[in-house]
Amino acid sequence: MLKIAICEDNAIHAERLRQVTEMHITVPSEIDMYSTAQEFEEAVKKQKLPYDLVFMDIDLHGDSGISLAQKINFWNPATQIIYISEYLKYATEVYETEHVYFIDKSHIEEYLEKALEKALKRVEDNKQQFLFFRKRQVQYSLLQNDIIYMERIIRKTEIHTTQGIYDTTERLPVLMEQLSPAFALCHRSFLVNFRRVKSLSREELTMYDDTVIPIGRSYYENTKKTFAKVMIRK
Repeated sequence: MLKIAICEDNAIHAERLRQVTEMHITVPSEIDMYSTAQEFEEAVKKQKLPYDLVFMDIDLHGDSGISLAQKINFWNPATQIIYISEYLKYATEVYETEHVYFIDKSHIEEYLEKALEKALKRVEDNKQQFLFFRKRQVQYSLLQNDIIYMERIIRKTEIHTTQGIYDTTERLPVLMEQLSPAFALCHRSFLVNFRRVKSLSREELTMYDDTVIPIGRSYYENTKKTFAKVMIRK
């Protein structure tokens, strides 16, 4: 079941968007509608179920849809965001967030099908990207997008995710063989998901949850290159 949210403070526009979306969606789906950022945040925290796709108005009763999208990027990077707005002046600002499309409200019928096709392909691709590891003869799988970073501590690797911390005896280089190019070692003891990195300095990375991770001297150049590549793709 595809989970879709429409964040739009104009009831007429929201209903129109819902109807057009249902016309083009060919897979089982469920659409929820929100008129404020607070309403959306409360629902997500209560349900603890991330959306696959969010249609985001930029102005939500005075709240910033872009700020809400930044939170969604952190909560679940796999969520695809399509901006729907009549304010083209924000077309540049939305690139501060990871999103799949920007549609002017006056052109919804013209561009929605194309935007949905692109978003749903990303949803499907993300669902195929897992990390597999073993712990005491038990096989585990984690969505790569849920991983924030990994830390090697003596003979154990801690895997820090949005859902909690897991551990395994498998070493970082072995785990890294399964991971996408968004992951890289920034230190001999730290393997980082650069989609979760907020900022880079000469000596450390700051993640979106404000965790600070050191950068080893010999890892800096590769860390800088990986950070730049991931930021361009965002």
